[in-house]
Amino acid sequence: MSKVSNMLKLIQILKDGNVHSIVSLANTIEVSDRMIRQYKLELEQAGIYIKSITGKYGGYKIEKRELSPFIRREKKIMNEIIFVTHNKGKIAEAQKVLKNLKVEIFEHELEEPRSEDVKFISKCKIMEAYKIVKKPCISMDAGFWIDELNGFPKAFVNFSLETVGINGILKLMEGKDNRACRFIECLSYYDGKDLHQFMGEHEGTIANKIAGNDTDKKWSDLWYIYKPYGYDKTLAEMSDDERNNRIKYKSVNSLKVFSDWYEKRAYA
Repeated sequence: MSKVSNMLKLIQILKDGNVHSIVSLANTIEVSDRMIRQYKLELEQAGIYIKSITGKYGGYKIEKRELSPFIRREKKIMNEIIFVTHNKGKIAEAQKVLKNLKVEIFEHELEEPRSEDVKFISKCKIMEAYKIVKKPCISMDAGFWIDELNGFPKAFVNFSLETVGINGILKLMEGKDNRACRFIECLSYYDGKDLHQFMGEHEGTIANKIAGNDTDKKWSDLWYIYKPYGYDKTLAEMSDDERNNRIKYKSVNSLKVFSDWYEKRAYA
């Protein structure tokens, strides 16, 4: 987890008013004792005083009155966010990555403008989403770039899958040595006033054949032919544990970038 997530978790633990040892806090949050002390210092600089208790049964605690400014700020900042999408794979990923945020899923298929610009597509769709839910919301779009095919299919993933399909893509890649490809994604957040966009990118290679099992975790059929960078299996071939716990080489998750940004606003 990010530092901000860890600090929020520390507050959640100490909110009960009991004394917690530094060792137990470090074990629970899965950081070093030194980091717990550093979090204490930074929280106090943000106006949340953590009391130190000495002695055999010593540790840290927070008096409830010290949490009042934080609670008011948290309620103001950590509003519910609506994720507007009909993609089951994106829903599953968001529920995993955004678990520290208040996220509600609104299943709806948004109109997709024809454009090579993922950011423009995402912007159009988030504006439509806000008109529907009338609350702070997010939407996410991704394109798929294949180097050997001059980027094809780019942002036209759905159209390409409906026409040539993954079999057609493999046909175009027959005999090609350069099989480098990447997903480029954009998550847009709009609160009715300000638009913020967060980019992600996932490098990989095109498999020689379709491989893997169907899963409700997949974003698209490209999972059957996409191998993440550093791996010799398609995403569809990997088990849930393999996908969730793999080292993500050359990979930036827009959901994670957004989550870190949103949580940090609590300390702005």
